[in-house]
Amino acid sequence: MTPRDWTPEYLRYLAATDVIGDLERIPGVRRVSIGGRLRRGILQPEMCFQVFVNAKRPTSGLWPQEIIPRTLAGFATDVVAEPLKLVELRGPNGQDDRENYPIKVGGIRIQESRNRGEATLGCFARRNSDNKPVALTNFHLFFPNEADQPITDVTFQTIVDLLRIKVGQPKFTKKSCCTCNVIGELVKVSKRPIDAAIVLLDSGVRFLDKVKRIPTPYDGGPPLSGVITGVGTPVALNEVWKVGSVTGLTRGKIQTARPGEDIVVQFDSSVDNFAEHGDSGSVLVDTITSKVVGLVKKGGDWSKGIVDTAAATPIQMVLSGLDIRIDGDPTQANATVAEEIDELFTLPAQSPFAAVEERIRASHLAPLVRELVTTHADELVELVNESRSGMVAWHRAQGPAYFAALARSSKERAYRIPEAIGGITRAEAATRLRGLFDAQGSEALRTLLQRHGDELQQLLVRHDTLIEMLDAYDRQMRAATEGARPS
Repeated sequence: MTPRDWTPEYLRYLAATDVIGDLERIPGVRRVSIGGRLRRGILQPEMCFQVFVNAKRPTSGLWPQEIIPRTLAGFATDVVAEPLKLVELRGPNGQDDRENYPIKVGGIRIQESRNRGEATLGCFARRNSDNKPVALTNFHLFFPNEADQPITDVTFQTIVDLLRIKVGQPKFTKKSCCTCNVIGELVKVSKRPIDAAIVLLDSGVRFLDKVKRIPTPYDGGPPLSGVITGVGTPVALNEVWKVGSVTGLTRGKIQTARPGEDIVVQFDSSVDNFAEHGDSGSVLVDTITSKVVGLVKKGGDWSKGIVDTAAATPIQMVLSGLDIRIDGDPTQANATVAEEIDELFTLPAQSPFAAVEERIRASHLAPLVRELVTTHADELVELVNESRSGMVAWHRAQGPAYFAALARSSKERAYRIPEAIGGITRAEAATRLRGLFDAQGSEALRTLLQRHGDELQQLLVRHDTLIEMLDAYDRQMRAATEGARPS
């Protein structure tokens, strides 16, 4: 079902400046915004003026001049207690998307070089001054503790010029021999309330003017192409989405929007949360128009159990503060670049194989899986994400795509791992990856593969789902056990 476009009704409320002024003059009113009516904290499909007060009180305890009318000049009102403070969503708590994308897109993880904070690369933009491409994210990624200091943007810019902070994707890695994964350098910031920053891309960094494609959303909703077509105005009650490096794709509706104020989003209750630490810097996109309307910067305070709200800066404030533009590219709706076909599926902060965790534990493969996870997981991640030769071999063997297909086969009964992806057959992929781990793995990993590598390769080549592999291995082990029994 196509979501409703609330733009005409929103513009009608936005034009009622006299009504807004009358409401703002009522004693006890802190501010007035435009949004949807809230009932027991749940957003309703009804446009209104949201009138914010410190605390709700019964009409019987108010003076006549303090009473806020239910309607005024034909416009509905809703009295709202000022929301609890939201918190910035800077890492390093992120656990999900650690992919090093050969072609960069919005919605992927980045890390800065100085204090190693993590956030999300929202999307790409262009500087108006020279048309050079930049990556957009949050200011507080780079200056988490300085944002409330009485320092102007001009002073911060001097600091930025002196520090020359580098940014890596998915993380900044400095070794004795080299610095890895760098995509660019921080060049401009705008502190709160805008909370935005841009990174000038190094020459040779490949990117697309879009957000990461999500072919199989975790929330069960329709696939997301990730296309952005430019920038637009945030409209109260309109449906929006964001792709963050931690929670991936989440959808919600704009609860409150008024020019010059933060956008407040209430997320769809079908997902666990709209944003988590590490999602800072995601762009907020209108579902109907595919236009960027905001830059996500805050979310619920998990320590206080507030998980249903997020806040974003209106994108026009970001563009003005940083002197940039976002063009987007509608022609990339069906982009087939490797990193988009191969991307990992959007999952919550848990194993992508959580749906069959108990089945794995009950399998004869459990000891091997346990050894791989507890002893070699960090080594394998580093090998395919930080080693230049390992990363190249991993992607050329279609490793990310086959890993994603294996994970999908554990969740969807009807899904089958393809016989070939990107021109690489399963058998060829298994052989290449075995060669990679044999050549560059530690002695312990090589020893493990000497013991079990052949049988793992056969399982991957001969069977089309993870469950089939587990069943086949269990049958094989039972047969071996029964054959070894004395007659």
